[in-house]
Amino acid sequence: MEIKTKSTKEKLDSMAMSLFINKGIEGTSIRDIVFGIGLTEGAFYRHYKSKDELIKNLFLKSYLDLSGKITAILRKNHSFEKKLSTLIKFLCESIDNDPVLFQYLLVTQHNLLTLVPADAKTPFIVVKEFFQQSIDEKSCKIQDATFCATIFLGIIVQSLISRKYKRSDKKMMEDYENILNVIKDSMVNN
Repeated sequence: MEIKTKSTKEKLDSMAMSLFINKGIEGTSIRDIVFGIGLTEGAFYRHYKSKDELIKNLFLKSYLDLSGKITAILRKNHSFEKKLSTLIKFLCESIDNDPVLFQYLLVTQHNLLTLVPADAKTPFIVVKEFFQQSIDEKSCKIQDATFCATIFLGIIVQSLISRKYKRSDKKMMEDYENILNVIKDSMVNN
């Protein structure tokens, strides 16, 4: 098996996200980022014009990539209940496997959601459309797709918040069954 080494840009992105989460965006300088991976500021400027550009690019790429992954999961020809289960498992595993990425999305979204192109499918829109389809197919108890998406993502995000701020030290997958049962009980028609 070939081990892939990270490119300079990937190292910059990874270090920046980690520092932004641990020191805050305002508390992190370009010098902190490049010093953390043993590079010069010139290396940074070969990839980004500014710290602001880095922040925006990290958010938009990660946020829209997440939309694509969610879309791929929901395209699979499964029942409503199986799609819920698969999506919750994907999100729990993803948060466990890359907590820094999800914490970054969490702490930056309020300032950066306005930068998402108007025609882009955000994770919220993808999940809302899934619930609307499930409502149309009479699979979902709750008859408001916006409310369903809000509740669904709210449970996932609040679980992430409890981990970020050390209110829970469990992995997300340790709560997978609990999250799934709450969602199924409230949304799946029996």
